[in-house]
Amino acid sequence: MQGARDQPPGARGRPLSLSPRGGAEVNTSDKPRRGMTLRFMPTSSLFDRKLATELYHRLGITDHSVRTLYLMRGSDQSGQNDFRVRL
Repeated sequence: MQGARDQPPGARGRPLSLSPRGGAEVNTSDKPRRGMTLRFMPTSSLFDRKLATELYHRLGITDHSVRTLYLMRGSDQSGQNDFRVRL
């Protein structure tokens, strides 16, 4: 059993159970399940599409350069982000 000093700040000593499916039960219906992830960044940041393309080619990761950026609030402080809708 772990001692109090081994627990992260704010831990209350309650057991934590993690599901390998991320907490959702298996979908047994005939209707597909959908999900969406939103990643937020400050409006002063620039989303570098050229770098995203380079990483895609060099590392074989997902090509984020073709993703649409959405301005959720405020204004683009960098003045360089491209908010065109990409399908």
